[in-house]
Amino acid sequence: MSHLAIIALVGTIVMCPRSSAGHAFTGQVERVIDGDTIIVRALLPSLRCHCVDDGTSSNCASRCAVQLHRIRLAEIDAPELKEPGGKESKQALSDMILHRQVSITWTHRGRYRRIIGQVYVDGLSINRELVELGWAEVYRR
Repeated sequence: MSHLAIIALVGTIVMCPRSSAGHAFTGQVERVIDGDTIIVRALLPSLRCHCVDDGTSSNCASRCAVQLHRIRLAEIDAPELKEPGGKESKQALSDMILHRQVSITWTHRGRYRRIIGQVYVDGLSINRELVELGWAEVYRR
C-alpha cells in the first residue's frame, strides 16, 4: 500500500465520528443489578474483531466470543437499592426483562465503562416504560 493511501486511510478513520452512527446488538438479560442497570449476554465484537470465524481460527473465536456486558439504561434514573422504592424498581425491571431477549442501541460508554443504551423488548422501550410506570425518572444532566 502506498504512503498516500495509508495517509488517506488514517485520515478517514480519524475524521469519522464513531459515536454518531451508534451501535446495536441483541442479547439475553442474565441479571438485573438495580432499576437502571442490567447484565446482558451478547456477542459484541470489539473493534479489533473483523474476522469471519470459519472454524480454523481460534484467535478469531476468542476475540468474538459471547460475553457479559453491563448496560446502564440511558436517560433514566431509578432509585438506588437502599433508597425508598429501590428494591421495587429493581423488581419491576426484572419482571419486564429478566431472562428475555433484548435489543440495545447505544452510542457510548459511561465513566464506569458501562454501555449507556436504550433497551427494547419486542419493540417496547423499557427505558420509557420504567418512567411511565413511575419506577424511574427522566435523567437530566
